[in-house]
Amino acid sequence: MCTVSFTPNPTSDSPFGFTLISNRDESPLRITSAPLESDGQIYPRDEEAGGTWVAASRNGRVGCLLNGAFVKHDRLPAYSRSRGRMILEMFEYEDVESFFREVDLDGVEPFTLIIVDTYGYNELTLWEFRWDYERKHVTECDAGVKKVWSSSTLYSPEIQKSRIEDFNIWTADTLSFHKSEEVLLHPTNGVSTVSITEVKSGNKGVEMTYHDLVIGKTSKSSITCIPVLP
Repeated sequence: MCTVSFTPNPTSDSPFGFTLISNRDESPLRITSAPLESDGQIYPRDEEAGGTWVAASRNGRVGCLLNGAFVKHDRLPAYSRSRGRMILEMFEYEDVESFFREVDLDGVEPFTLIIVDTYGYNELTLWEFRWDYERKHVTECDAGVKKVWSSSTLYSPEIQKSRIEDFNIWTADTLSFHKSEEVLLHPTNGVSTVSITEVKSGNKGVEMTYHDLVIGKTSKSSITCIPVLP
């Protein structure tokens, strides 16, 4: 849930192709299941809270969650529901704008949700949706430019800025950036990078490659996308 990158990969066969990669920094003891297809969605499952941090839907929409909004926040004793449910709830809406407008976030811990939407294969859009306990903040980003985010609960503004600068000048493949020493979190207060999830969208399908760094196993799942025309 802690370092996410988006890279557009347009081709003649897939003008709206892209790659989204997520490093999850979490306790290695937290139980997680590898991605499987369920009800037209693929995602790794957090067995403790029942949600996920990255998922793709057959309508061509992909979401990825980071903990925190803009700054490190104070945690409350309890929350109304897990923020790990946000992506799955987002898939239930006809469009992302309806989700932004209508979703009730009262009692939900702050988060940043990155959403990539192929808009029925007519347009590629990239959204940044933040919740800070009080307000929803929605930003539509340029989907033609690569971008990286880091969790505000683990990384200071200075580290976040440095990571953006490093990513902007990175010339090797994006997965190697996520595997680099600058990005991997080594054990710190019981938390480390436990997995890397790579989502590739192209030619009307999505492939999810899950690198489990705890057990050293890589698995792949895919889903055929059925566009929902606007």
